[in-house]
Amino acid sequence: LVLISIFIIANTIKLTVHARRKEISIMKYIGATNGFIRAPFIVEGIIIGIIGSLVPIGAMFLSYYYLYDNFNGVVLGVFKLLPPYPFLIYLNAALLLIGVLVGIVGSWISVTRSIRRTR
Repeated sequence: LVLISIFIIANTIKLTVHARRKEISIMKYIGATNGFIRAPFIVEGIIIGIIGSLVPIGAMFLSYYYLYDNFNGVVLGVFKLLPPYPFLIYLNAALLLIGVLVGIVGSWISVTRSIRRTR
C-alpha cells in the first residue's frame, strides 16, 4: 500500500509540474535553484500525505472505540484490547508520520525527474 501511495502521489505531483512547466522554465532562466523550485511541490506532497492518512486514522479511531466499548476490551473471547488513550495517540502519530514520509518520497521522486526534463 505504501508503494501504491508513493506512485499515486508521484503521478499527482508530476501532473502539477507539467501544468506549471512554463513557470518553472521562467524560474530557471532568472536563476532559481532546483531546491527553490522543488520546495512548493514537496509541501504539496506532504499535504497530500497528511490528507491521505487522516481517513485511515479516523476509521481506525472510530472502529477501535466501538470494539473496545461494545466488547469490554475482549474481541472474539481471545484478543484483549489495550486501553484506547495511550495506544491510539501513538498509533495515530505513527500513521500521520508515515503519511508525511510517503508524501515526501513520492513528491521528491516526481519533482526530481520532472525538473530535469523541464527547460
